[in-house]
Amino acid sequence: MWSGASPDGNGHHQRSVCVVATGASRIASVSVTELRPSDVAAWRTLRQTLSYRHEGRRSQLRFRRDPKTYLASLEQRLYRSGLPS
Repeated sequence: MWSGASPDGNGHHQRSVCVVATGASRIASVSVTELRPSDVAAWRTLRQTLSYRHEGRRSQLRFRRDPKTYLASLEQRLYRSGLPS
């Protein structure tokens, strides 16, 4: 089982992927070379895109849970960035 949290913090996506992977591995044997990405640069680009989208979802969740704290943290980051007010 993979470690870490999914974007929603509950690990639902990862568990469902593990279940699918487990079921697929029982149907046919999968080798290590088949699991390795054939185009590493494309795989890294995809991972970066997904990471960016997941961060957006995490931000939305933080805002929905506690809007005042979320907005205060954004304000603090703005002040620290040195932008003129």
